[in-house]
Amino acid sequence: NGRKEMLEVLKIIHHELHTTTIHVTHDRHETWMTGQTCGVMNQGKIIQTGSVSELFRKPVDLFTAEFFGGMNIFPARFQGKKAKLSWIDLDLAQSPERKDGWVLIRPENIRVVQPLHDHKTVGKITGIRDLGEYIEIEVQVNEKNRLVLHTSVDPAHCFSIGNTLHLDWAQDSVHAFSQGKI
Repeated sequence: NGRKEMLEVLKIIHHELHTTTIHVTHDRHETWMTGQTCGVMNQGKIIQTGSVSELFRKPVDLFTAEFFGGMNIFPARFQGKKAKLSWIDLDLAQSPERKDGWVLIRPENIRVVQPLHDHKTVGKITGIRDLGEYIEIEVQVNEKNRLVLHTSVDPAHCFSIGNTLHLDWAQDSVHAFSQGKI
């Protein structure tokens, strides 16, 4: 694949010459492969800069969140350290600046727990995709909302369409942001 080889050459040049290189791409996977510091632009304006990991886990706006995966992003109304979504109220690590915005829960931060354990929500499995390194599971949590989670391939779990899952996540894995169109 010529594109992959080109990315490897860029990494070698950057490493050997100790110089700044700029790579412009619309492909988030290329960003992961080559980027140390990343900038996201929308309509000619730089929206956010930082490490690729920071932009992935803590986007400042809806455009950046959607560029880096776009899963589990919900409109929210903020009251102090609470986020009120249409289907659940969530505790936040810090208070957002505005009253309206978005909440992001990365799929890899959601875990399946046993019914007797504390959990945030319950839903029915509506989709399962084995992606090799992990399984992607879609869970319908109410009529209009679903969560996507990524879980390791574990032979102890038998996931099937229609099964009920109890889901939990750490409070600090809920990222709230206010920029972007509601």
